Amino acid sequence: MRLSGWRVLREGHIGNKGGQPHWQDTTSRAEYDAVIIGGDGHGLSTAYYLAKKRGLTDIAVLEGYPGGGTVGRNTTIVHGNNFLDGNTQFYSHFLKLWEGLEEDLNYSLMHLPGAAGGHDAVALGYVPVASPRGVDLIQQCEVTDIDIENEQVRGVCNTRRQTSAK
Repeated sequence: MRLSGWRVLREGHIGNKGGQPHWQDTTSRAEYDAVIIGGDGHGLSTAYYLAKKRGLTDIAVLEGYPGGGTVGRNTTIVHGNNFLDGNTQFYSHFLKLWEGLEEDLNYSLMHLPGAAGGHDAVALGYVPVASPRGVDLIQQCEVTDIDIENEQVRGVCNTRRQTSAK
């Protein structure tokens, strides 16, 4: 469903009866192309860009619940530390990503240019656009151990099942 100011007002007036879930509760599988621990803004954005820019279509994000934890208690401020060599290029790149993010996600991040935005809005904005690209958000999933073989991560043990990356 495309979001708009009119749609938000209408749904608020009728009790959000036309709303749809932002994501599906997915059962984890034993194997994925990539497994990401943590569904905050960093984890969800990593999954989204792996799918969008790199074409991966089989990604698991293991999380308690999206938009919770630290991401639910902070705001996002885009800033840069230009005192260190090389940071200027990173800052310029991240600022360009941030400027088009609301349009890319079709989700209000509650920010104005040069202002702060809600971390939870950023995290929750990624979920509905990442899911159709092959990202499974595995909720209520605590990682209990990391499976390492020959100095390479092979998978993660969690409260739902052993999950590995191909």
